[in-house]
Amino acid sequence: MGRSPSFIVAALGLLLAPPVRAEPAPVSEAPLCGVVARDAPGYRAAVAADPRFKADGGDALRESFSAEDIQAIWTFVKPKHPAYPAAVCQQVVDRDGLLQIERQVRCEASAAACAALTAELDRMDDGSGDGA
Repeated sequence: MGRSPSFIVAALGLLLAPPVRAEPAPVSEAPLCGVVARDAPGYRAAVAADPRFKADGGDALRESFSAEDIQAIWTFVKPKHPAYPAAVCQQVVDRDGLLQIERQVRCEASAAACAALTAELDRMDDGSGDGA
């Protein structure tokens, strides 16, 4: 007794189907202000290990590092901050002869917490508040 064509097609489909992943696909590394890491804690580890950066203090919710030679400031929120884990880099860049501060954010918290962090940073930048 032979196999039906539909059975053979179904069996071939199983053989050719891509394997099922048991775990999520890895997050690729991405550069922020010249530092490459996979996630916010990875950026913090890379910055803390980079001799160009010095610790600039912080408070109960944040810690900062700066590098004068590349005009960059990194801020990392601590676990007590609602947007943890998040990494923020601000760097002076030359855009067609105009110096501008470019901010790059890697926030891995909820969308609402990340939006609140961005608003907090905007208030700090425009001088309307301390961000708290």
